[in-house]
Amino acid sequence: MLLPGREEATVVCVFNFDVGYRVIVFDLNRVVAKPTDSELATIVPRTDIAVRHASAEELRATVEQIAAMSEDAFKSSSFPTLDLGVLKVYAKKGNVEDRIREALVREEQQPSSVAEN
Repeated sequence: MLLPGREEATVVCVFNFDVGYRVIVFDLNRVVAKPTDSELATIVPRTDIAVRHASAEELRATVEQIAAMSEDAFKSSSFPTLDLGVLKVYAKKGNVEDRIREALVREEQQPSSVAEN
């Protein structure tokens, strides 16, 4: 799922990373060769755009954006977690909200932590 970021020229990506959701931010105004964080480098192996884990403020804004969406808007802005052509499965809105809220609590408790499921 891609959402507008809080800052100008940023895009927030809610990514299902097998073991949990990750909320990462792309800053379109900054350029870097490759993410230095090994997890980010796995998620985004090659980019010319700066990418980082979302801050607590960005996690809070993301969960608020998702909470305000209708189920249809959530689904239409999401990518399927499973796509078999005739069958597409999407994450449940409430589940995504809950996981991001949990990540926010962890981020506030340990500012250097990564948003995990």
